[in-house]
Amino acid sequence: MQEGAFDEAVKDVDAIEHTASPFHFRFKEPDELLVPAVKGTVGILESAKKYGYVQPSFLLSRPIPSLTNVEREL
Repeated sequence: MQEGAFDEAVKDVDAIEHTASPFHFRFKEPDELLVPAVKGTVGILESAKKYGYVQPSFLLSRPIPSLTNVEREL
């Protein structure tokens, strides 16, 4: 991820809701998912710190409840 990738997106905002993280079932190493997730989170927080005030508030949730049997037909 390029440094400052979120700079323009966070200018003059009052809040940021970062809810997405890369995920797929084809990963071979955990770092394929963890490294981009951490870099994205750190990147948006660094941009927010540079370009304005964002009220600190964190909600940490486990992803397991959102995973379902992907083979099941809806």
